[in-house]
Amino acid sequence: MNLQSRVFLCNFAGMRVRWILLAAGIPLWLILAWCSNPELVAHRNLEEDRQQGRLFRNIAGDSVGYVGKEVCRSCHAEIYDSYMETGMGRSWGLAPGHSKASWTGISTVVYDKYLDMHYQSIRKEEGIFIQEFRLDEQGDTVHRRWEKVDMVVGSGQHTNSHIMVRDGKMCQMPMTFYTQDGRWDLPPGFENGNNSRFARPIEAECINCHNAHPSQNPGSANQYYAVPQGIDCERCHGPGALHVREKQAGRIIDTSMGPDYSIVNPKRLTHALQNDLCKRCHLQGNAVLMEGRSFTDFKPGMVLSDVFSVFLPRHQNHEDYFIMASHPDRLAQSPCLKQQPLAMRCISCHNPHRSVQKTAALQYNKECYSCHGGSAAREARCAAPASQRAIKQNNCVACHMPKSGSSDIPHVRITDHKIQIPTTKGDFQSLPPKGVLLGLASLNEDKPEPLTMAKAWLQYVERFEGEKEGLDSAMAWLNKVPHGGRNAGWVDAMIHLLYLKQSPKELDPLMKDYPKTMVPQSASAWMAYRIAELLSMRNQHAEAAPYFLQAVRLLPLSSDFQLKLALNEYRLARRQSAVQRLENLIKQDPLYVPAYANLGYLYLLEGNPKKAGICYEKALRLDPDHPQTLLNAVGLQLHLKKPLEADRLVNRILKRYPGDPRALALRVQIRNSP
Repeated sequence: MNLQSRVFLCNFAGMRVRWILLAAGIPLWLILAWCSNPELVAHRNLEEDRQQGRLFRNIAGDSVGYVGKEVCRSCHAEIYDSYMETGMGRSWGLAPGHSKASWTGISTVVYDKYLDMHYQSIRKEEGIFIQEFRLDEQGDTVHRRWEKVDMVVGSGQHTNSHIMVRDGKMCQMPMTFYTQDGRWDLPPGFENGNNSRFARPIEAECINCHNAHPSQNPGSANQYYAVPQGIDCERCHGPGALHVREKQAGRIIDTSMGPDYSIVNPKRLTHALQNDLCKRCHLQGNAVLMEGRSFTDFKPGMVLSDVFSVFLPRHQNHEDYFIMASHPDRLAQSPCLKQQPLAMRCISCHNPHRSVQKTAALQYNKECYSCHGGSAAREARCAAPASQRAIKQNNCVACHMPKSGSSDIPHVRITDHKIQIPTTKGDFQSLPPKGVLLGLASLNEDKPEPLTMAKAWLQYVERFEGEKEGLDSAMAWLNKVPHGGRNAGWVDAMIHLLYLKQSPKELDPLMKDYPKTMVPQSASAWMAYRIAELLSMRNQHAEAAPYFLQAVRLLPLSSDFQLKLALNEYRLARRQSAVQRLENLIKQDPLYVPAYANLGYLYLLEGNPKKAGICYEKALRLDPDHPQTLLNAVGLQLHLKKPLEADRLVNRILKRYPGDPRALALRVQIRNSP
């Protein structure tokens, strides 16, 4: 993972918003926005919703455990069997059985022109694999790497992506099967030079919308003790242990007389809480956690904005671009919801226990008829000619919610949930490119706190590679937090801002004004890491050491943190300690290339070129283009007095990275050497 630019699967789409100017004199790009979309954030009493949710005893606190969907099946077999045919029920599974792709032979080759890498899926006796390879000008294979597929994410209604698990750590692999087109290609987010190959971590934010309740190692961002197969009953009904215990004890509730509060039944929730339950995963975007919250905290019956807020950037000319999981966002823009924003819920049209592929079109039409009269009356008012309606088989959805591509996932067509009169604009691919950034829209809060807005801008710049001007917007929001409210969360955000701005000089005033908050033992893992990096920029390696140690103490399985601590130890002339830490890191994470590159360098300094060469060989087998390893390998060849081999490696670097100044300097050194 690149700690300065962590690219996630999600991209963004625009939406209509009400703009609020912060202050006079702010440049146009600093006009920030809150979304006032009424279906998403207004027309609800938050406290009443919270009180209603608290009535369900299984979500009060964390004392009620989860039992798993198979226990639910013992009493609800018919519902269970139907649900397991849905996209949610099939959202995750083991390879190869869960895959919709054919693994009987070698697949079509997928070529990444940016990395000059080819990819194929293939079955072997041991399982199914994805191979990566590179060919030279003569067509000979100069690099090959195989990795076994362990899990498959996606129901197969649109895509199947592939997951590898090594030492419990889960990473996405560089091939996805797009089922609607029946084709292989790079996964979403891997295109246009962003191919992370076999190293994209599957973290909590991702897995918790594709799975039930995975058991995560708290010391790692992507290591799991156990991973269920698919979204289960308890994701929508809450933990079931209390309900099961009471039923087994004979405590049966006549639900025709009122709710059974031992478990959440979503139909007993307010309309807003029902929609919040669906939005937990179908309102995709830049999700900012509330202070002290995690992505596992949300339970059905809770107000979503009590756990996190979701933001999308707003660009000119971008209103009709939308992302895959943007259903509530698009639905909220429909004229149908302007007068009665909460009259239509997700479950007005969707039965979560039944697959959309087995739901008749008439079922969706009925919801249209409920507001627009019966079928005969509706057809009489429909402006489309009878012949056109006949082509669409009088299907309201086919005309008014047409299928389209999404701006974040290629090769798919999904239902656009913005109900509108058909236009001739065509698919979003034919729309004009997005214009300048106007601001961020909050999709599930009416007026987010300034600190939340600041965090949204910081995440937008860092995780979604947004415009760098967003850092100025983050600073503007942080300045709006009153001095009395500048707690540890505010300090954390300020450190994050300084880290992204690469401004170590501004660290001193914070350390002076908030000494208790900024001592190493008080810092979170990421805050400690960022402080350490800022101190390192000032060559204050001794001062950085306790912060690196704190980051590693809190996230001991983070390979990035372990590497940075080892490098800091080297700078402090603790070479043996650095070597030991890197050796342990390779045992912990044998696929982590930077550890080999740095360990080889330290071995060479110790006078052990043989060990250095072994490290570089392993690193380049995993990543033939790793620049640090290639440069270090040049240094090794010069140490061994092999200038021809060193020159060959320099040419290899310059072919992959034309104009690299370090490689050019080495070329001059080689050619000027006796």
